[in-house]
This record gives sequence, C-alpha cells and structure tokens, in this order.
Amino acid sequence: MSSRKSRIQNNLLLSWLSRSKLGMTSFNALKYIFFDEFLSADHPLGSHLRATLQRDGERHGSVHKSSSHAGDVLASFSDYLRPFSTLQSNSRKEDPALTLRSLGKQFLPFLNKSISILPRRLSSAAANSDNQSRDSARDLFRAYELCLDCLESFSAQLACKPHTVQLQRLRMVYCLDAWGFHESVNTQAFKVLEKLRGSGVKSRLLPEVKDGEAELGMVLVEAVTAIFKAVAMSQQRDDKMYRKVIVLLGEVRAWFRLVWDYYYRSVLLFLKKL
Repeated sequence: MSSRKSRIQNNLLLSWLSRSKLGMTSFNALKYIFFDEFLSADHPLGSHLRATLQRDGERHGSVHKSSSHAGDVLASFSDYLRPFSTLQSNSRKEDPALTLRSLGKQFLPFLNKSISILPRRLSSAAANSDNQSRDSARDLFRAYELCLDCLESFSAQLACKPHTVQLQRLRMVYCLDAWGFHESVNTQAFKVLEKLRGSGVKSRLLPEVKDGEAELGMVLVEAVTAIFKAVAMSQQRDDKMYRKVIVLLGEVRAWFRLVWDYYYRSVLLFLKKL
C-alpha cells in the first residue's frame, strides 16, 4: 500500500514539475536530483532512464554525476522559488501574513519533497568524494539551504513547534559534517541557535531554560555539539570562535541537565511498567 502511495505521489510530482514554469532545461536539472523517484515511478520516462543508466553505467542519483548538473539544480531551484525573494517588495501592497500563507500552500509539497530527497543524495556520496564531487555538493547544499530558508519564512503559519523546522536544518548540519564542510557546519548550527533564541536577544547565545521544553533542549544540545566538533576539526586560529565555544559550554549545561532529567524520568517510567 505504501509503495502504491509513493508511486502516486511521485507521478503527481512529475506532473506538477512538468506543468510548472521551469522549462525543459530546468526540468531536466530537477530530474537529476529526484533521480530515484523518477526511476521508481510508473512514468513514460522510467524505462528510458533505466536503459540509459544500464548503457552508461552511471550511479543512481550520486552527487558526482556532473558538476554542471548540480549547478543546474541550484539555478532551477532559485528560479522556481523566486517568489520568496520578492516578499519585501510585495509586502507593501499585500498583507505579509496572507502572502506567506499563499506561498506556503503553493510550495510546501515541493519543499517537503526536496528536503527529504536532498540529504539522502548528499549522504550517499559523502564517503567517496573527490574535488568535483565536493564542488557539486556545495551547489546542492546551497539549494538545500534555499529550501530550508523558504520553509522557515512561513513556518509560523504551520501547525508545528518552532524547533520542528530547525530539526530539518540540523539534518543538513549532519550532512555538512559528513562532507567535512566545518565552516558551514558552524554557520548553520549557529543559525539554529539564533532562530530558537530569537533575534531580539543579544546577551545570550542560547535561550533561557524553560521547564517542559526537553524537545527544544535536545535540538539545542545537538546544535551545540555540532559546533564543538566543527571548531575542533577545523583547527581555527581565530580566538573569537573559541571564546564563543566557552560561552556555549556554560549556557548549554542547564539545557543538558533538563534533557538528562527528561530521559531519566522516561527510563524510570518504562522500568515501572515492566
């Protein structure tokens, strides 16, 4: 049943992309990143693509097929998601909340699909990466970040907790770490902390601890852990980052205790039921 549902969703995505204003060149670029989905779908292109793969011996959906393909994907994503970049100019004419709600309704299926597929593509090729692959990966990471930024712009309209979207950004952080892009890990992990702390708070790097926010605490602890590792691996000479790490170490302790207490109580409740 789940396989049939997946095929239906893939066919709808194919139909939707082909009807959009991407044009064939952009459509083919998007097809590159959604490669496995096209192959598994009951679509007229499926048999042709499978035959092409068998003839050329290419790997399904690997990042290092062609650096130009990855660049085309980034260009296609940027062009298709252009309405988000014009929000400020349109906000004077329309209610920003209504505009975001409309964009969210239009683009949420595409963004959800993209942030589901992109990390799988990036993770599968990280182990055996050459220079060309790393260049391609950088373009795909830019497309990944663009999707997350667009999703983040209307996240307040979604029926989910604020840290839910940041969990998706953490997933990108894990992919960046696998590729060894340590500076980008720092940038994205600090962005997670900033979004969860609130832009109006300047005196702290982390938000104040609140009881009952163990899930938020887990996201914060994971982001801080990623920063610690990235700073250690990059061996930076700038002492500003090390000073930030020391501050983070002091602020994260309270959150770590909250998360630890949550897990401790959960284990006790589980043991009592045995």
